[in-house]
Amino acid sequence: KKDADEKEQTDPDNDDNHEKSVEVKVEGVQQVFMFRAISSKDATHNVENNDLASLGGVVKYVITEVLPESTQAKTRQTRKYNIDVISKRMFKFKNPISTNCPETLAAGFQEFVTYDYGMSTNTKLSTLIQSCGDFVGVQRQRGEDYAEPDQDPHFWYSVGNYCPNKPWVELPNAEGQTTSPCTAENKCEAKGPKSEPNKDCLKYKDSDDFVMGGLCEGGVDNDNTVPTKDPTGQRGCVYTYGKSEDVNLDAISGILEEDCGGKKCKDWMDFRRNGDKTKYGKMFAQNEETQEVTIVDAKMDKGEPFAVEYDIHHLCRGPQGCFTEGCPWKEGKEYELGLPFWKGRCDAAANARRTAAFAKMFGVHQEEDEHITMNPSLTDQTAHPCRKIAGLDPNFCQPTTPDNALSSGPFCTREFSGICSRCFIHGTTRPEDAEKDHPRCPTNILAVEEYAEFKEKIKCKSNKASEECCLYTQSCSQDTTVSGEEATPDADGFALVAYHCREEPSDCHMIDFLAHLARHNKKKIDTDSQAIKDMAFDAWGLDGGLKLATNFDSFQAKVLAAGVDDPDAKDDNPSADDKTDGAGGDTEKTDDADKTDGGEKTDDADKTDDTDKTDDADTDANKKKNEGGGIQVWVWILIIVGVLAVAAIIKIFVFPGEGTLGPPQQGDDVELQRNV
Repeated sequence: KKDADEKEQTDPDNDDNHEKSVEVKVEGVQQVFMFRAISSKDATHNVENNDLASLGGVVKYVITEVLPESTQAKTRQTRKYNIDVISKRMFKFKNPISTNCPETLAAGFQEFVTYDYGMSTNTKLSTLIQSCGDFVGVQRQRGEDYAEPDQDPHFWYSVGNYCPNKPWVELPNAEGQTTSPCTAENKCEAKGPKSEPNKDCLKYKDSDDFVMGGLCEGGVDNDNTVPTKDPTGQRGCVYTYGKSEDVNLDAISGILEEDCGGKKCKDWMDFRRNGDKTKYGKMFAQNEETQEVTIVDAKMDKGEPFAVEYDIHHLCRGPQGCFTEGCPWKEGKEYELGLPFWKGRCDAAANARRTAAFAKMFGVHQEEDEHITMNPSLTDQTAHPCRKIAGLDPNFCQPTTPDNALSSGPFCTREFSGICSRCFIHGTTRPEDAEKDHPRCPTNILAVEEYAEFKEKIKCKSNKASEECCLYTQSCSQDTTVSGEEATPDADGFALVAYHCREEPSDCHMIDFLAHLARHNKKKIDTDSQAIKDMAFDAWGLDGGLKLATNFDSFQAKVLAAGVDDPDAKDDNPSADDKTDGAGGDTEKTDDADKTDGGEKTDDADKTDDTDKTDDADTDANKKKNEGGGIQVWVWILIIVGVLAVAAIIKIFVFPGEGTLGPPQQGDDVELQRNV
């Protein structure tokens, strides 16, 4: 998508452009890419009093709000709101610092404002806007109607605030379009141009001046990717932005590659009219009386069939989305129709792959084995540290130390969309904050220069990889560079392999681990299949797959479901939980046992082929000790020595042909040994 000029503008080595403009200093300017789903015809309109999003956030918006067929008129001629592209722009912003305008969610950002037709739909924010005036806001976008990838939290941004209590045009308009609170009885007048605002436009609290919004004069730079003008952080100038780069939805969704009557489809409308009805001619419909949802032929009111880009079962888009009772996704049944590219709304891994596809179209360099959706120059915290961003709270991005014990956060990372958003480390001795469903930090957060000092201060509750913390502090009891075949086929082994994949993507052994896990369970998987390759890739991300490790049983079930039975499968490296007490052909290594040429030496009894393992806890002496509890250990030692002496005498004088009492040899009767 980028031409040579654009490359020059965004080249991280170009001091005159990129690095100079993104340098983050105390009380300095931040920059971030913001995305918006728009009509290509509206690309030249000023971005003001608008909501935008991170890349993952705008993809979520398109698939949940724009595409579902059964929510829209069958006779429509375009996608909802005429949307045909996703636009990306580089924004520079600097919010005002005031006790009235606290930071929220991400360093340097303030309250998110929901805009519709240029009007704030949350009237409660009017007081905040009057006090703070102009600011750029943020909020995390979550919902049960869309499975958010763990390693890519989605954000929405708000910019503007010019006369936020009025729409751009009078509402309701002639086409019946409106927004709350504008009704036929309570019409909303247009806000008017900045040169002549509506007399009822909102004014600043401490003056008689109208709230003019945060877009700087001359702040729109349609010639450069990185805007040349910096915002001042003062009223009327808190953000600027550069030229738009667009990705066409018809192209990325595959519409332009579909057959439209013997030729490639030229656009969305061509696909709708002439696309393959045998593949895409179905949609969902709900009976108004019974509320039953069925799959029906997609037809116009007069019976003319049309092709469907995307549709989803009615019960999967309710308040609880994919988890709504009756949603076929919960039962593993078909819940979506349309183009393959859009399917998988209830699957976090599928949503992550879809976002990555958009990132690639936007020119983000990524190999096939990496989880990258942002330009690395924007996520580089060494060049652009988060703790130096101006704000009211100096501890916004710094772990707290209650009772002189370092907590699990908050840290701040730019890995999520390029903004300094909070994250936490799970598995510390103070997990209170981390357990509030905050995003997990990327596993390299303590390797970032501004957080290196905390590496020795974080206290982990264990050194088990599956409990996460030790992977951050490099204090796990297991080798973090273990291969997929050498890792134990359990949650700890998985966490180690996922962590290594995150740290060294080119040396990722996740497919080997899946094959090892399958063999351990007498299964065989096709490691060359795309399904297994996707499963392996999806298993790790910025957080090293840590959330999956905490729910390893369901992950394992998914892997095994993809395999076939293989009774002859041999597992050369069983998990630590697979030691058994019973006898078997192959004996298992016990704790603290030393291998010998003839077998394995146990703590208190020697094993031979076809003999049972003896355990200290199972001896009669220990049983009596556990039951009585009143006799000292040294008394038991004297008793055992006495018993052994008597047994030796009996052995010598009563059974002289049996040999001396000693370790049993191959074929000897070990019953006496066991009883002792």
